[in-house]
Amino acid sequence: MKNNKGFSLMEMIVVVAIMAILVGILVPVMVIYLNKSKVSSDFQFCDSIQSAIEIAMNDPDVLNSTDNSSTQINDIKSGSVVQIDSLTDSAFVETVNDIMGYDVCSIANNRDHYRTKTAKTSGELKIQYYNGSFYVWIDGSDASGKDAVAYSVADASAINEDVIYVK
Repeated sequence: MKNNKGFSLMEMIVVVAIMAILVGILVPVMVIYLNKSKVSSDFQFCDSIQSAIEIAMNDPDVLNSTDNSSTQINDIKSGSVVQIDSLTDSAFVETVNDIMGYDVCSIANNRDHYRTKTAKTSGELKIQYYNGSFYVWIDGSDASGKDAVAYSVADASAINEDVIYVK
């Protein structure tokens, strides 16, 4: 009497073929969801920054400080495009950083603290007051979540669906 306790070669080939088909179907779907999650993460990041800046702009301690906080706030409110990590240390910057829980502003940080998911190291966080709203965007972002193209805009008037931004 023959005792066959293992799998036959044919059974193994069938199992490997089924696994290859499943992987071939699931990987493209997973990549799409991964890209969407990157964009969503960066959108939430921009939204948090925008909220922190608006809160800091209305903080009485910031408004009454004797440093350059009022100049920074006036620059943002003037409609100029402001690169957020270029803001120098002040009560305003300290308040934004405290609200966020880590250093967002201040060039001394060299953007190591917030690497955006889609723009990687090339993204620059910018804010502008435009048409009655504050816009925060990641200059150099690609809102598709892919690495292929990084869009850049000069100001909020040029923002379109290709750039990650909040209004």
